[in-house]
Amino acid sequence: MERLTSGQTLFAGERLLSGNGWVELVVQGDGNVVLYRVQTGQALWASATDGQPVDRLVMQADGNLVALTAAGEPRWNAGTGGHPGAEATLRDDGNLVIYDPGGTPWWASDTVQDFGLPTVRTVDDRGYSYVETSERWKLLCQELPCTTALQWPGYATTTAEITINGEQVVIQLWKGWCQRFLGLPIFPGGIGAEVGVYRRIPGHVLPGSLPFLPPPLDAFYLNVLSRAADNELWWPAPDLAAQLTFSLINPVTGDIVFTAGPERSYWLAKWMNEDAYLKYLADQGFRVPFLPDAYILEWRVNGQSGRWPELPAGPAAAGDTMTAGEMLGSNGTLFSANGRFRFIYQDDTNLVLYRTTDNVAQWDTRPKPGGVGVCLMQGDGNLVVCNASAQPVWSSQTAGNPGSRLVMQDDGNAVVYRPDGEAIWSSNTAQNVPPGGPPAAGDTMSPVRC
Repeated sequence: MERLTSGQTLFAGERLLSGNGWVELVVQGDGNVVLYRVQTGQALWASATDGQPVDRLVMQADGNLVALTAAGEPRWNAGTGGHPGAEATLRDDGNLVIYDPGGTPWWASDTVQDFGLPTVRTVDDRGYSYVETSERWKLLCQELPCTTALQWPGYATTTAEITINGEQVVIQLWKGWCQRFLGLPIFPGGIGAEVGVYRRIPGHVLPGSLPFLPPPLDAFYLNVLSRAADNELWWPAPDLAAQLTFSLINPVTGDIVFTAGPERSYWLAKWMNEDAYLKYLADQGFRVPFLPDAYILEWRVNGQSGRWPELPAGPAAAGDTMTAGEMLGSNGTLFSANGRFRFIYQDDTNLVLYRTTDNVAQWDTRPKPGGVGVCLMQGDGNLVVCNASAQPVWSSQTAGNPGSRLVMQDDGNAVVYRPDGEAIWSSNTAQNVPPGGPPAAGDTMSPVRC
């Protein structure tokens, strides 16, 4: 409901929702009565009664809107008594207003929102500012198809396919630096990402014009669409009311840059403003990817999740051998059979061979850019290190030898062998290792083979 009429009560956990669904008034469990912008979760107004035992909001018969405890004690009121029959209305513009029966307003939260803008600006508790596509912009764009042709340098896109309510849908993803449309601060843009839910509709007629867009942007968009084949287009699916969330992750540090959602929509988009990104760079000591589209996007749609880019997957290697398809994750380790040497992919991105007796490194690749990923024995015979963005940053250059394996030998040498037993790569760290055996005891020492 969008109004509280005379005598009605809103209890803890209940809410008023504007007719367009874009703002809500909630009586919270902590005693506070708060007006929120639904999409962003921004608090627009509050009764400032958090921590008090308020459990209801009552539109009294005398016209006063009052927050009461279970014992009936008032902890906040609008001061509108003396106007019997008044009601509180949550308007589509975001304002909560108390009107008397004649339509005269006597109190308002003064929270009118400009929903006509294409973006809404938010600031997090670290001081970084963002823009998100606004509710009205999403509404206007419901008739616009998408395609992978809608990308440009620094702002990459890809797709995934999942099933929602038994229907196959296209999830289109973007990440990187979105150039701000026409250079206007009210338009989308910055460092960020998008997750969209679409369906294929063969033969769907393309729009002839986009009157809500500035002419240059209208022309650009229609030109891109006109060059796309029918099977390269997909259309927004707002009716699915999918729940969307995503995290943008710095591959160098492994830390989350920011999150977006959860939001029920067909399109979730959020970008860090350019000035905020400069602050983020400084705060991180410039430990960020060189290319803006190298950030990692982890997304979730109706509980189904994905990661872009996906890291190579496979079983973890163990013992002294890594066979084709096996890998070492962060701090994954092979040990020589005699335990004297270990081969480890460290969480600092360095692949290192250590002598365990004194923990001295015998060979390494040196730390590589792009954050920790995986070390993989590929099916083609190449031993490869991929960074967190799934980019190869080191290899043994032994591709073309399918079925090869890596062995951490007892002599301290790490060797890639072809299936026929020929060595095609090694760390060149073979050492004279003293023969080992069980300790002698009593008056006899049995022979061992050297």
